[in-house]
Amino acid sequence: MATNLENKITAINATLCQWLAVDEDQILGQHIKALLTKPSQILFLGNILPTLQQNQKTEENYLQFKVQGAQPQPFMVNVKQIEHDGRMYFSYALMKMDRRYLIEEQLIKERKRAEEISREKERLNCELQSAQQQLIVKQDELLRLNKTLQLLTVTDSLTGLPNRRAYDQEIERKLAYFKRHQRCFCLIIFDIDRFKHVNDTFGHDSGDSVLKQIAKVLQVTIREIDVLARIGGEEFAIILPNTGLQTAAEVAERCRSSIHHATFVCGQVTASFGVADSHKNDSKEDIYRRADESLYQAKQQGRNQVVMTSTVECQ
Repeated sequence: MATNLENKITAINATLCQWLAVDEDQILGQHIKALLTKPSQILFLGNILPTLQQNQKTEENYLQFKVQGAQPQPFMVNVKQIEHDGRMYFSYALMKMDRRYLIEEQLIKERKRAEEISREKERLNCELQSAQQQLIVKQDELLRLNKTLQLLTVTDSLTGLPNRRAYDQEIERKLAYFKRHQRCFCLIIFDIDRFKHVNDTFGHDSGDSVLKQIAKVLQVTIREIDVLARIGGEEFAIILPNTGLQTAAEVAERCRSSIHHATFVCGQVTASFGVADSHKNDSKEDIYRRADESLYQAKQQGRNQVVMTSTVECQ
């Protein structure tokens, strides 16, 4: 199935029509949510669509589609953005998923996991019986591995920066601190200008090199208390505690200039920046939205510049 970027169906094959017990003429032109059950509409609009719009693809989503004259049918859905005849579309691949088989598959996985845990427990018991010193060594190793695993869950594997999960956690902490102590903080959102052109022209290895070099350039540009994170693709965020809007804009300008004057494998690279400060009763989505709107304005005004949200700085 295919939709335009307004999520209206533009193409659907005969197999899916048969599965949903509908005619093609009934479907074309409708918004995709018309095919979904209410819970799946909420999941699609609230989670899957934003992910698709941000990353141009999303995989292994489970949605329930209405079936005319029958119970809703669960599907596994993969979606990616494509270009066809000069226009952009969302291309959907759907696979029927029988609920019973899903449950059985999950039970099998859990049983295997329980068996693995049981075997691991027996192995550890043997080690405990063989030597108390080995127990101490294993405990130390386990603590080290847990710390490593915890670090991996909040670290971007390419750049070594905090990832989106770490960014979300830090924003939540800063909002809670702001609510208690009224200490202002600011958020900078920026992304690399025409990054797709870098990948398409010089290859993804060069694109990865650009991302890693930008991380290194900015880590020496910002303060130690500031948090630089890669939050997706070529998009980055900087959280600046105890900082007003004007100062944050100056920091963003220094970062923009550092990138602009750095030398990359593909030549010159620029980035556009949006800046926003914290407001009373903000959610993490609120402050991100304001910074992202400023970033969008910077893009519209010609890229390679800083735009801050027009507002009274917090006290």
